[in-house]
Formats: sequence, C-alpha cells, structure tokens
Amino acid sequence: MKYVFAGIGSISLLIAVVVGANTLERPKLARVENANDAMIVYKSPTCGCCALWIDHVEDNEFHTEAREVSDLNMIKREKGIAARYQSCHTAVHPSGLVFEGHVPAEAMKRLIENPINESIGLAVPGMPVGSPGMEYENRVDPYEIKLLLKDGSSRTYAYVDRGGIRY
Repeated sequence: MKYVFAGIGSISLLIAVVVGANTLERPKLARVENANDAMIVYKSPTCGCCALWIDHVEDNEFHTEAREVSDLNMIKREKGIAARYQSCHTAVHPSGLVFEGHVPAEAMKRLIENPINESIGLAVPGMPVGSPGMEYENRVDPYEIKLLLKDGSSRTYAYVDRGGIRY
C-alpha cells in the first residue's frame, strides 16, 4: 500500500509540473501564431539574401510575414527611410518600428525592449558581407547599425565587426 501512494504522489507531481509549465512567463519576443502580430517584411521577389535574413530573425524568436512587392522604394518612402539608409528589404514590427536591411536580431530586440522616443527604427545601409543573410565563409566586413530618427537623420546605434556587436 505504501508503494501505491508513493506512485500516486509521483504522478501527481508530474501532472502538476506539466500543467504548471504553461503558466511560466513567456519571453517578450516569443513566436506568436497570430498573423496580426507578425513583423511584415517587404522584399523583392528575386532577392535570396532577404529570405536568409528572414530565417535569421525567425531563428531569434520573431514571427514574420514576407510580402513581395514590385515598388519597394514606395514602401521605404512611406516609412521615412532616406535613400542613404536603404538596403534590399524593409521590415515593419507590430510596435511600428522599422528595420531596414540586414539588421541583426539582437539589435532589433534591444531597441524593441528599450525604445527610443525620437526613433523610427534601425538600418544597416547597403548589404555588408557578414551581416545576417549576407554570410560568406568567415568574412565579416565591419559595419554600423544606424538609429533612424523621426526628423530623417540618424546616429550610430552600434558597430559590428568580427568581435560582434558593440553598443
């Protein structure tokens, strides 16, 4: 009889752990199944590096919805991204922040979790080798992540080189 109660106790504990597991706090950027919470990525239908960047951000807990558009420049103008900051794709997060080009997910998470009032988002101008989606062997060309400001200007948000991101 002693062993039966011990077994029931173990099962009850197991059930409590499994049921309780769903009540743990979810990370701020956990994947969501609701398409309304997806980050919309506007891209050209012919760009392969955009798909690789989408893989990068999805591997880092973002949910995305890719939209292939014929006039990407119109989207960039509507979102306030000046030509000097542009790259091959534009992402719009549900928070309203924009991410232009091959911005690392780590920097995106940092800005989403610590928004800057005068900012519209981040940009990695051009297509630097070694940025997410632009990997080539072990090469990393140093680049800046720009903080895009509402007045159309920018400032350096971070530097990226072989050593990683420096804020």
